[in-house]
Amino acid sequence: MSTPAPQSRIFTVGTVFATTLAVLFRNLGGFVIFAVLINLGIFLIDDALGANDPEPAGGAGLVSFLLNLLGYAFLTAMVSYGTYRDLRGDRAGLGDIMIRGFSVLLPVLAVSVVTVVAYILGLIALIVPGIFAIVLLWVAVPAAAVERPGVIGALRRSVDLTKGESWRVLGILMVFVGVYLVFFMALGLWGFSLGASGELSEAEIDAAVSGPATVAGLLFGMVLSLVISVSAAVSYFLLRSQKEGVAVGDLVGVFD
Repeated sequence: MSTPAPQSRIFTVGTVFATTLAVLFRNLGGFVIFAVLINLGIFLIDDALGANDPEPAGGAGLVSFLLNLLGYAFLTAMVSYGTYRDLRGDRAGLGDIMIRGFSVLLPVLAVSVVTVVAYILGLIALIVPGIFAIVLLWVAVPAAAVERPGVIGALRRSVDLTKGESWRVLGILMVFVGVYLVFFMALGLWGFSLGASGELSEAEIDAAVSGPATVAGLLFGMVLSLVISVSAAVSYFLLRSQKEGVAVGDLVGVFD
């Protein structure tokens, strides 16, 4: 079968988010179940270890970081398969999505670790290299889940696919950064408004804010991680379609 010709520009910030929202809407129940179970499980383990305390012990913080990384890898692996099945025009069952997610979990986790290390090293060195690394490796995890080219191969695939599209990828990431900042600014303003009257002590304000803020933070993290996972998977498909003319059925076939 001949390879389809590359398409004209379809990878844009608007197309990525429009497709992401459409995929999420059609698969809201299943995707939300996965996101809730993963994030709630991580939260409960963190709470048991004391990682949710205001001043967690160093060991608890490290375990929490690794758990979140594992959770993101597993969620992305499952969501990638579910996204491609959706874009192909059919629907995968929850059990099927979980099985396929487990089948690529190890390579996806390995790539997740490497990408996070690259981000951290880049940000420690200078802000710009860190941002550059995030942009270049934006679709490394979906590439690992779909193509299974190995860790180095997935990183190279992401660099190749995002080449010439850096500003658009940065635009996608800036949307997430903006949403993140708005959320925490809203929490800060809420706490400030409680103390503005001067009727509550600092301890009373902390007590009033901490519970709702924890719940809001958990829900926000769940939604954000889910949207990021789907948008990365959508970005990978659109980039491959645009640059290589690859049909979505060819991508899903690697899971079969």
